Amino acid sequence: AFYTGDITFNDENIGYSYDKNLDPIAWYWWNSGPGTDITQDPPHEGKITHPVEKKQPNDWQLHDMLGNVMEWTWDRFSGGGFDGIPQTDPLDDGTSERHAKKGGAAFAPSRICRAGSHFESTIDGCSHGTGLRFVRTVSWPEGKGEHLKVTETSK
Repeated sequence: AFYTGDITFNDENIGYSYDKNLDPIAWYWWNSGPGTDITQDPPHEGKITHPVEKKQPNDWQLHDMLGNVMEWTWDRFSGGGFDGIPQTDPLDDGTSERHAKKGGAAFAPSRICRAGSHFESTIDGCSHGTGLRFVRTVSWPEGKGEHLKVTETSK
């Protein structure tokens, strides 16, 4: 579920608890702010986003790929899922105004902070806890760039 191991939530609290594999890498419901009572109303009261790079990065040295804010992506998505398009790199072909948000947020339980967790968003939609990551494609001459560190600009 995470790049640090399997998800460890139990059915009783549906992910609104400490997760030993998520805690070192992500801001999520349990560690993003005060209050741990899932019956509080609203349940995300007091949960806040945090500066990037305060948690451990993944193998590509990218921080906050899970939790903190959901990442709005260009991947095409529709209420029922990916509607028959490839689920590996499901890039938009220009036919849909609906895209996927991924990775969970500071107010989300651990079960939503998985890389495989997706939510639908319109192309012009915005919501609390949604951000984006600026990326670019770089072509390297053959044999060059294998050992370069990838750096982030924003989330």
